[in-house]
Amino acid sequence: MRNGKLNLKKPYISEKEEDMTKKGLIHRTVETLERLPEGRIQEIADFADFVLKKHEEQILQKGIETIASESDTFAFLQDEEDLYNESDLKEKY
Repeated sequence: MRNGKLNLKKPYISEKEEDMTKKGLIHRTVETLERLPEGRIQEIADFADFVLKKHEEQILQKGIETIASESDTFAFLQDEEDLYNESDLKEKY
């Protein structure tokens, strides 16, 4: 019961678990999985693996971006002298 009202949407989940904390979400998900047939559980396991892989790839990408941005590998491009100037132009637009 929440604010004097009965929670009819998910009667198998206690109010405490609905806090949406990581632990509460995991517990709610496990309870939901226990109610599903085996084939559906495999689909969810595959999806969870996909989401985890995507998350790990994002972390790796951010790490690579950080390393590249902090690196002096391309610093020579900033110090490159200008080979041409306006006087080298044949026509100005």
